[in-house]
Amino acid sequence: MSRRGGMGGFGHLYLLVMGKSLVDQIGRMPVKPKVTIAVMVLQVAVYFLYVPGVDYSVKRLCLNPKAMLRNITASIWVRRIVASALLHSSDRHLGFNMISLLHKGITLEPILGAQKFFTLIVVLTFLSGIINVAVSYFLSAYVGYSAPLSSCAIGFSGVLFGLSTVINLQYQERSVRVFGFRLKPSYAAWAELVLTQVLIPRASLMGHLSGILAGLVVVYYQRYEPQRPPTQFHGSGRVGTR
Repeated sequence: MSRRGGMGGFGHLYLLVMGKSLVDQIGRMPVKPKVTIAVMVLQVAVYFLYVPGVDYSVKRLCLNPKAMLRNITASIWVRRIVASALLHSSDRHLGFNMISLLHKGITLEPILGAQKFFTLIVVLTFLSGIINVAVSYFLSAYVGYSAPLSSCAIGFSGVLFGLSTVINLQYQERSVRVFGFRLKPSYAAWAELVLTQVLIPRASLMGHLSGILAGLVVVYYQRYEPQRPPTQFHGSGRVGTR
């Protein structure tokens, strides 16, 4: 697959250095975050490998709310939501996102366990994509701002912002460091959103915002999910729970 917007020889060297740093970090871990590593390997493979017969057209695979609303079918929505999250526009885009994923995976996967962490990634992928389309439609229909509706976004950043929100609100007690500043956990993701947009104006604001909103939905659900009563079982004349 051709690399879209790559940085030539310097970009490849940059990615190799980043890759070595990631491998070294993983090698030093006593317990390897298997899901995190698998998702990283998948995205690197999607970026670099070419599979004959597969259409890698960004226009066909990106998260484009207008195209998705024109054709509301499960296959098209699933294809665009999943593919857009796995695609990256350049070596630097891929490298930064993989470093961010590793740091978040190191924090969250040991707490949740591999199965729940994988489920969280899947939920955030679909939830952030659906929220992106819904918010874009709302802005166009009720505010008159139609630019997000025609956007064509790719990258894993929405999921990463969702993971940041979950980590900050669920597992951080006092303060979080964002670009060198210490903030309350409830402000951290929003500050990261603003600073990222200032530093990288071409970054997908709607994608990042949708990730934060998806993370908030997950946190809200986890906090207020009704507790299921213990399962009752009967045996040998006794009643207990399991």
